[in-house]
Amino acid sequence: MLKQIFLFIVLFTVAILGYRNGLHIQYYADDYQRVFTNPDEAIRQAFTHANFSDHSYRPLETLSLGVIQKNWGWDTFPFRLLNLLFHAAGAFLVYHALRFWKVNTWCAVLAAIFTIISQMGAAAVLGNDTQSQITGALFSALSLWLLYRYLDSADSKNWRYFCSIFAFFLALISKETSTGLFLSITFLSYVMPVDERFTVRIKQTLLKVLPYIVCFAIYWLLRLNAGSVSPAVGNANLSIGLGINIPINFGLFFFQSILPVSSMAVMKALHYREYILLSMICIFTALFASAIGYGIVRSQRRKIILGLCPIIFCSWFPALILNHISELYAYNSLFYIGMIFGIAAEYYWLEVSKRSAIAFAGICLVILAAGITNAAGIDEKASSMKIQGDRAAIFLPQIVAYAKTMPPQERMYLIGPKDSSFEYSMFAIHGFRVSTLSDSIVRFLSHRSDVWVYAADSAESAEQAKVYPGTAFTYDSATLRIYPMKPDFMTKILK
Repeated sequence: MLKQIFLFIVLFTVAILGYRNGLHIQYYADDYQRVFTNPDEAIRQAFTHANFSDHSYRPLETLSLGVIQKNWGWDTFPFRLLNLLFHAAGAFLVYHALRFWKVNTWCAVLAAIFTIISQMGAAAVLGNDTQSQITGALFSALSLWLLYRYLDSADSKNWRYFCSIFAFFLALISKETSTGLFLSITFLSYVMPVDERFTVRIKQTLLKVLPYIVCFAIYWLLRLNAGSVSPAVGNANLSIGLGINIPINFGLFFFQSILPVSSMAVMKALHYREYILLSMICIFTALFASAIGYGIVRSQRRKIILGLCPIIFCSWFPALILNHISELYAYNSLFYIGMIFGIAAEYYWLEVSKRSAIAFAGICLVILAAGITNAAGIDEKASSMKIQGDRAAIFLPQIVAYAKTMPPQERMYLIGPKDSSFEYSMFAIHGFRVSTLSDSIVRFLSHRSDVWVYAADSAESAEQAKVYPGTAFTYDSATLRIYPMKPDFMTKILK
């Protein structure tokens, strides 16, 4: 027990060190939807009311943020530590599962560290409104692990089964993307029984899955009662699509799963057409993926791997069928990918090291290089997000000050200077886009419930201004000082 506690402390320390440059990222963009004007009310209504801004139902995250904002205000450091704690807990679960399967101790530790420093986890860990993704993935993995242990155990201890159901519920109330867990539970319940008769297996599966169905129904009733909005078929980004978006999303998830370097670095190289760098990234990615793939194929634990692969696929639902996704949703599969990495590493540790010192040294160099590039990817993303948050923190008080002086029922159009530089997801955002979705907090701080803030480029602002006239603002790129544009500017862009 003491060794396990020590290992968890080590993993948590590694997480803090790996994400050290992102420990104080300010609220910006989507984060403003989780800034509560009344934290006490948010705490009381976490389970009974959907979020006011986006109508999502994520009570665990709302409760955490409400408590933190009540006690520490807008300081995001406590929230980041909590994120890292959950992240480290998921990595520890990876270690625990591998050791249960009797994977070499050092390979299990390596897999846990890989899970910690994988760049695909950065979007979830670094966000101020993404704890729901971390806890959703963690409780999903825990629910599956407890169910697996229950089905695999000779004595079939019922407490594991009941704890699995409870963890399933915690995953659901973490984030709606955890609903894909139901597919994994059904799959696991079907493949684990010993009885080979199809009808018996179906009956056993239905009986085992039934409590999860009841649990899901309770969650859905709570969600409906809270007034949450569910995705529907349509053209919006977060609407359900049944076309080309599915293979595209699958490709993005798969690419993110095998990428050993920062996805931000890849997109930046594409933007600036740095083809030599792109070629080097492609070669390194192919080398890393081939090394892990060969270790998987040669491993004697193929049965476990064959069980993990469908679970990884199921973890991508329902995000897989949305019109537009970000790499944030790939986090749901991170812990299972970490397990596969540990199993592949074990093959080289136990088999290749005995046959060829040169080949083993080569694999060690590839894995070490992948560890360094993953850590560098986290650092790049953290530093970039900190810049976005710092800019938003400079803008917000100026926007509030101007909002106080606006005429009644006025709209503020925040139009940034033209910028053709690199832009990617939440890691690199142009101009005033860091201030999007700040309407409610601006109205609260300025005591002007009649003022609306619209951050966009001139073309989008022009479309809005045709219906809702207002005052345009921009800023000085060198000083980040906001100032009103000439009165005739809105007239010009409307032409």
